[in-house]
Amino acid sequence: MNVFVLDNSLRESTVGQVIGHSLNDKFTILEAANSVKFNDQIIGSFSSQRRVDDAFCEELAKMDTTGKNFYAFSEDSDKVENGKMLFGPDHIPTGLQKCAKYGIPSVIIEVDVADESVDWEGKFPVSKFMEMITFLLEWSHTNMVKPGDPLPKNMLNLRDLPFAMVSCPQRTLDIVAQLGQLPSDLRPDALIFEEPVGEYFSDEIAGWTTLLRKAMDDNGWTSKFQEDGTPDGMLLFHAHKQWGLADAAVLDFLAAGGDGVWSSLSEEGAAMGHACSAVALTNLARLGNKDVVTRYETRQVAKAARAVTEATTNKPVHPRQIVYGSRAVEAVFGFAGIAGGGRDPTEDFDGDGVIDDIDHFMLADFLGVEDPPVRISTLASPGLVAHRLEQCFGKNPLFTAEAGAKLLQEMKTQLEDNMEREHTSALGLAFLWKDTFGSYEAGMEQLAEKNDKHYAEHQQMLKDAEAIFNDYLAEDDSADTAMPFDKFYEAYLRPYVGCFTCPRTRFVLDAIDLDHNGDVTWDEWRTWCLWALRQYPDEIGNADDLHNVVLRQAILPLSLSQASSGKK
Repeated sequence: MNVFVLDNSLRESTVGQVIGHSLNDKFTILEAANSVKFNDQIIGSFSSQRRVDDAFCEELAKMDTTGKNFYAFSEDSDKVENGKMLFGPDHIPTGLQKCAKYGIPSVIIEVDVADESVDWEGKFPVSKFMEMITFLLEWSHTNMVKPGDPLPKNMLNLRDLPFAMVSCPQRTLDIVAQLGQLPSDLRPDALIFEEPVGEYFSDEIAGWTTLLRKAMDDNGWTSKFQEDGTPDGMLLFHAHKQWGLADAAVLDFLAAGGDGVWSSLSEEGAAMGHACSAVALTNLARLGNKDVVTRYETRQVAKAARAVTEATTNKPVHPRQIVYGSRAVEAVFGFAGIAGGGRDPTEDFDGDGVIDDIDHFMLADFLGVEDPPVRISTLASPGLVAHRLEQCFGKNPLFTAEAGAKLLQEMKTQLEDNMEREHTSALGLAFLWKDTFGSYEAGMEQLAEKNDKHYAEHQQMLKDAEAIFNDYLAEDDSADTAMPFDKFYEAYLRPYVGCFTCPRTRFVLDAIDLDHNGDVTWDEWRTWCLWALRQYPDEIGNADDLHNVVLRQAILPLSLSQASSGKK
């Protein structure tokens, strides 16, 4: 299917903000959405009071926005009086007036079908409601676009659809049917709805979608979303989070006849947040949808979602955030079967008897992660050492495979002298380079000086980590100085690796178990802790942070390299 995204990053994130969006925040979010090639964007919601949205729209009007379709929200009526929604030339909703004022060509009319303040069975029946909607659409055609410009791409939002389908389903479907019967050049280009409380199951959403789609199709409102992205007769969905069902609801909605989503790039939003487009697009790509990977710039999805989050919360994305959190991008996709990880190209992963793109999908490729971290051990090749040097210090004619071979030899010599050090971090490589060649190369000495400033702090952190390791060790009566792998898995790995018996999970043990005897000693774990303190000192404030960084930034990503090489 073709998948339409009506980007709501500017508005949904507003109700998830911590301090408040500044004008600069608005443009940061707009730039993020543009980077993914979202051309249809909701840019504002207006009231009688001036908001930042007003200033943003004023500035936006001065810019070249060729190729963009902008929308803003408006209530269907600003007042209900004596059971009737007021409309007409003397009762133009504020949202419509400001759309005309700021040159916003299209409006999303907000409708509450289950509004009990409206006398639906008497003074304001569906026929009167349709009279109001027709007036609003005609007003927008006359006042919101200049003569000769394309007609507005108006939409109608059934804001309370779940409640309406429970309390007044026939009224809801009658409205949908009569909207479809409007002249084709007047009726809205899309019907959109939302699940505002996150409580309904995805099969309920799918059932409502089927009913809405049938009412639309039976009344001439058939979806005509074409390759050029033209919206006409589309059905779009937006789901809030509460009980963890929102992302599944989006997929069931699409499978039941929906055409796309209206949502923000990131999950920040009202209450517990919402099902974001970053996750929806990734899920669709994972399931083999070709349209989303050609229509949108998927390699910008994670970066853009992080930008929206940071502009909204003034904090970085939580590491556990799916798809665009650091754990998703830097850790998980090395393991087959865990969050879209690297996969054996000969494996029928989904068991359908056919090896296709779905079996080969990797989140790393989808998000454009092309250069995963490299681990340096005595088993590394000279060329891999040279590559890690370039990752840490940039291009240098001295970073050759021959130099890598000499570094590996120095590592082995140190181990024979009982000097256990890590050599994967930039600092560890800098020390190894000096030990091997007698002096630092460009960029290395500054790292060494910085390490001196953190020395006492790092030593205390290592003591704390050792105490935790020994506490876990003491819980196992059979363990002496080394922790069996099953115990190590329970103590450290379970939050990161969900499959203990999976053969690929053994790669983690191979990475940590330096002497390859099947268990983990403190000295082996200390090597990785020291690496983390040297490589990511700003991310570590306590022992838990230290362990998280080791696993998230080093051990797990390494298997991406292994998967890419075709090894098992």
